[in-house]
This record gives sequence, structure tokens and C-alpha cells, in this order.
Amino acid sequence: MPTWQIEDPREQLPQKEPAFNEWPQKGGTFHPVFYRLGESFLIRFSGLADFIVSGNADKIKATPVPGVSHGLLKEAYHNLVFPLALSQQQRLVFHASAVEIDHCAVVFIANSGAGKSTLATNFATNGYRFLADDCVWLHKHASGFHVMPGHPSLRIWEDSFETLKASFTDIGATKSYNGKWQLGLSQTGISAGFHCAEPRPLKNIYFLKPTPDDEIQIKPLTTQQAVVGLLSHRFLLDFTSKAALSTDIKDISALASTSACFQLCVPRTFDALPDIRSWIIAHTQGKSL
Repeated sequence: MPTWQIEDPREQLPQKEPAFNEWPQKGGTFHPVFYRLGESFLIRFSGLADFIVSGNADKIKATPVPGVSHGLLKEAYHNLVFPLALSQQQRLVFHASAVEIDHCAVVFIANSGAGKSTLATNFATNGYRFLADDCVWLHKHASGFHVMPGHPSLRIWEDSFETLKASFTDIGATKSYNGKWQLGLSQTGISAGFHCAEPRPLKNIYFLKPTPDDEIQIKPLTTQQAVVGLLSHRFLLDFTSKAALSTDIKDISALASTSACFQLCVPRTFDALPDIRSWIIAHTQGKSL
């Protein structure tokens, strides 16, 4: 597992070599730029921090820019640097959320803003603990894939928070730098019954597709469709490495061929959340509505 340490703050220095990758700038999200430092990697968040990841990703050094809060540094680490480091260790990590249903894990995969965190929050505040948000790590066992527990917090936008906040009783809520609300940690620690801290066997994977219609639909995906969807939502630090890409494709193909993958078409409205939750629970349990 990667471990990290925080160095003394300092200003970011220009890099001699050009970046080998840069994520597109999107409102309200982190914008990392990637450089090579010999066998190590530099993940730079301009104006925020530099993270140096060792070649085998077992050690990470974080150097914040002067004035950057520890909370913001931790947010960048848990939501982006840590999953990218896991990928460098040839672990399957996806941009997704996961919840627990009947002691099994259900995973929601979607683009940013499609509602996977809102859906996970709705489950977590109605008796179904969440396992992970934004970063879902799948570990292969002899019996199949398991979802590993992630950081015990969820992040949702202001509109989701205002809609769902009536159900936040003893759940801590703080606002992050980008306007999202971070839920899960109270003054006494992790809110009871909110986060599942134990691995759970994977049951179903749902690819969320918001639609303008009022109808909820669950459609099975072919193995090929599932592979394409999984590849487009996985974390991968060094996509230029042929060996890493080969292992990544092989593991994802194994996941898609042994797991139940579905497209979940959902109305893009908060009013539909209870019905969506009921559909997913029933579908996971092999029932129909």
C-alpha cells in the first residue's frame, strides 16, 4: 500500500522536461499535470501542491504551496493521488462509487456530475452503508472480486446537499474548496452506520446514464461493452507503459467477463432517488418491481 509524508511548504519550480500528460481543466475539479522525474512521477496541482510518487508507488511525498490547508492537501491525495498510485501497483481502481447491499458491494460508474455520489449518499442515509466514493478499488480473490473500503467520506454538490440534508442527522458535513460538501466525519469520528470499513464481494456494476425520461431502466451489457466502459473510467498513472497497459486490459477483461454489468438509465431529478434506490435493491436481490 502507498504511504505518504508531507514536506515543508515551498513554491513550485518550473520543470525542465515537458509534461507527459495533463488532465483537462473542468470547473470544480482538480487539474493535475504529470511529469517524469527519473523513475519517479511528479503529479502537480498548480498553486496547490506537488506529489512525488516513487516508481513502484510505495512512497509519496507531498509538498504544498505556502498557505495551502492540510485539509485541501488531503482531499487532493485521497481523491486523485492515492488511486493513481494504486494503479501504478497494478491494482484495479475506477472513478466510481460503491455501496453495501446485503453484505455485498454494488458499484456505480459514471462521468463526473452524473450523480453517482448523490446516489451513494442516498443509499448511505437510508441504511445502506457506502464503501467508497470517487475511487473504487477492486481486489481479485480466488472467489471473485471484492470492493475495498475507501476514505470514509462522500462529496456532493450544493444542490444535492440541500436536497438530502434533512437525512443528515449525526453525519458531519464540511464545505470543501470547490464548493462540494464533504460528508461522513463527525467530531467523534466516522458517523455510525454510514461507512462500511470492510471489504465486500462484488455483486453488480451499474453504468449510470441520466436520461430526460421518467422511466428507470436496467439493461445488461455485453462483455465488450463492459470492457469499453471500465477502460474509460479507470485510474492509470503511466498510460505510456506498454506493460502497464497490457496488464490493465487483461485484468479489466477478466473483471468484465466474470461480473454482472448493467446500464442503469435514470431520470435526472432528485425526486426519483427513492425509486432508483428501490430498483437497484430489488435488482440486486433478483426481484422485480
